[in-house]
Amino acid sequence: MRAWAAIATFAVAAAFTYFLLDVYIRQAAAHWSQKPLIAQYYRERGSHDERLLAWQMYWRGENFYTQNEIYEGPASERTVFLGDKNAENLKEFLTKHPGKRMWFLIERSRLDGLKGILPESVRPTVKVVNENNNKFYLLTATQ
Repeated sequence: MRAWAAIATFAVAAAFTYFLLDVYIRQAAAHWSQKPLIAQYYRERGSHDERLLAWQMYWRGENFYTQNEIYEGPASERTVFLGDKNAENLKEFLTKHPGKRMWFLIERSRLDGLKGILPESVRPTVKVVNENNNKFYLLTATQ
């Protein structure tokens, strides 16, 4: 009886592990990871000039999934806005790149803060492109 119980326990554990790894984690990943959002950005952007801006993102997935593209080049061209002067640096970047569509990756709780920082003319163009993720939004805005 103990041998059959051990075999049954092992079988249930193996089946549950399979379910967690091949079913549950795959379905939950889209709601927790930045990968689907960044993949959508790369699919839908019109050109390389449409940059992905990560505003107050401290998760580092945005660096990984863009292969550090958002953090390359001179400091004035980087599209990661962190730290003490994040709002000022974002405004400066926007003034240097007028008339272009921008993509934003932000935490859900920071949407109103971002809209408050953007120039008055840009605010009506802010559009949530993907809100399937429970942590992040993918947005577009045009200057």
